[in-house]
Amino acid sequence: MQASGNGFYGAGLYRWSDSCTNDFYYGHSGDWAGYGTIAMISADGKRQVAMMLTYPPGPFNIAAHMSSNPFALDIIGAAQEALDRTC
Repeated sequence: MQASGNGFYGAGLYRWSDSCTNDFYYGHSGDWAGYGTIAMISADGKRQVAMMLTYPPGPFNIAAHMSSNPFALDIIGAAQEALDRTC
């Protein structure tokens, strides 16, 4: 599952740089209709985080959810920073 044939992700798992171990964090993010989620774990399994975010009220825009929603990118950054601070 961790093998990356396409750079950023393997078989359903995304990977992000782990500044604590110079390895990777693995996990998956999701984003739809007012909600964003992320689950991320260090390669050794010792550090984990799961987060969910409810977006601010606003009109639903399918185009915004099919591309990179800024809030979805923020929650990924927050999860990665939380894990980086635990080393």
